[in-house]
Amino acid sequence: YNFTFDVDAIGTCDDELVTVQIIINDLPNTGTATPYVVCETTTDTAFDLFNQLSGNDAGGIWSDDDTTGVLTGNTIDLSSLPVGTYNYTYSITDANTCSNSTTVTITILEAPESGTVSPNNPLAFCLATAPSAYNLFDLLDGEDQTGTWYIGTDNTGTATANPVDLSVLAVGTYNFTFDVDAIGTCDDELVTVQIIIN
Repeated sequence: YNFTFDVDAIGTCDDELVTVQIIINDLPNTGTATPYVVCETTTDTAFDLFNQLSGNDAGGIWSDDDTTGVLTGNTIDLSSLPVGTYNYTYSITDANTCSNSTTVTITILEAPESGTVSPNNPLAFCLATAPSAYNLFDLLDGEDQTGTWYIGTDNTGTATANPVDLSVLAVGTYNFTFDVDAIGTCDDELVTVQIIIN
């Protein structure tokens, strides 16, 4: 932008015009951010933050806004982040000393826990001593007790109530599979326990 100054004449005396110039530089383009949501069970140790930016110029630097300690260059170790929301900012200062930044938000969601099979599994009963109300959760450790039990080794069988009536079972081996309820998009693997009636 040009701006010209015309000084007022004094009588018939005048002076030449003087022009100055103002330059407005574009800001560097730090891109458009897309938030990223992942479950706490992720094993990703080198997630590229540039995956969550589009249209950005090269040459910027990333900063760890929440001082999580998991940022190296442009990658973060998602597996080391606890449940929560975290911000990482991409900043550029160009040759004209113009600066711009864009922040990427990473959210780690709580995942449900289906538990692990306890040392009591498999559990055996004699035919005449099997209880009429056995709590299948006694065969799991560390589980969230919200979900569905199924007869069989997967979640395609018949759903069953818990506690389960073992007194009506004949001699044999019986599998029961627990499918923990998902939390949002986060789920956990199925876990199967075994009851033996002798």
